Amino acid sequence: MSSFRNLYIHIPFCRSKCDYCAFYSEAGREDLIAAYLCRLKEDIVAAELPDVIDTVYIGGGTPTLLSPQMLRELIPILPQAEERTIEANPETLNPEKISILADNFSRISLGIQSFDPQLRRILGRDCSQNAIENALKLIDHAQFRHWNIDLIYGIGTQTLSAWEWELEQAMNWPIDHLSCYALTREENTRLAPDAQTLDHEEREADMAELTREVIHRRLTQYEISNYACPGGECRHNLNVWHGKRYLGIGAAAASFDGKDRWNQAADIEAYINNCSAEIDILAPGERAREVFAVNLRTVEGWNSSSWREAELAVSIDWTQMVEKIAIIAEKYPGLIDYGADFIRLTQRGRDFWDIIAGELI
Repeated sequence: MSSFRNLYIHIPFCRSKCDYCAFYSEAGREDLIAAYLCRLKEDIVAAELPDVIDTVYIGGGTPTLLSPQMLRELIPILPQAEERTIEANPETLNPEKISILADNFSRISLGIQSFDPQLRRILGRDCSQNAIENALKLIDHAQFRHWNIDLIYGIGTQTLSAWEWELEQAMNWPIDHLSCYALTREENTRLAPDAQTLDHEEREADMAELTREVIHRRLTQYEISNYACPGGECRHNLNVWHGKRYLGIGAAAASFDGKDRWNQAADIEAYINNCSAEIDILAPGERAREVFAVNLRTVEGWNSSSWREAELAVSIDWTQMVEKIAIIAEKYPGLIDYGADFIRLTQRGRDFWDIIAGELI
């Protein structure tokens, strides 16, 4: 039986491709969904997962592009889990789908990105205001145990007051989780890269600070881009950040067995035809430092117990990590808070996480 207790399934189909999106997905390939689902089922069965695991996360792409019948075919082959998450886009939801999802998933993550239609146009996000309002009402009525909304900030010339309005729109709904991402212009997206000026970076930092101020009465930051009520944190993501093993099924899906990471081909047809995965092999020490750096994105960071519980094939002794961090902290004062039994970044340190991660890796 498999040792994996966390399962990620990638649904790479979209109604349209957003200009900012760097995740693998394709629009207009609905003719391949049936064959793709057959392959997914084969891989899930072959994985020999326990009947009950810790987490199942279905992402994309747009998982809710699947028809109600397709969702009904997929759900029975999923293992039971303490947490089951599915990503959803407003324009693909209807009462029948919401009913199916509410019966089978403990959390739903709604990709709104912006409540402002003008900013959605900048993002190439093809979603109407009416679709957003209908989706919010459907999810609210269904009363999912956990509900996340995704937002993006730093879009075009977006002001602080405009971002505050976005946050208030989200907080008008009974969500227990909010993900807020600074817009990044990736090389392989239609939203072409541009020069990131100092003013732009400072504005994004101000927006991140404003986020904490606006939502602090209900949600608390627990990772650089994620906020939740107590108990509303995404368990799947926490497990991944903490170095737990996870199995990825589907095109472009990533897996980690404690030593190596591998990715399925970022190609729907290649996945259907069972092409070999690409393996990312690192020396054990490098992999451990990589995992250590990733979890420093969380507010909690590491302690000696959580480091011992990371499911790494080869770890690094905790005292060695403290010694390494002490050297980095001296080089970058004010960014790291640490002691004999804990290591975490300060609020300012999380703003410069990429620099600390580079020093560790």
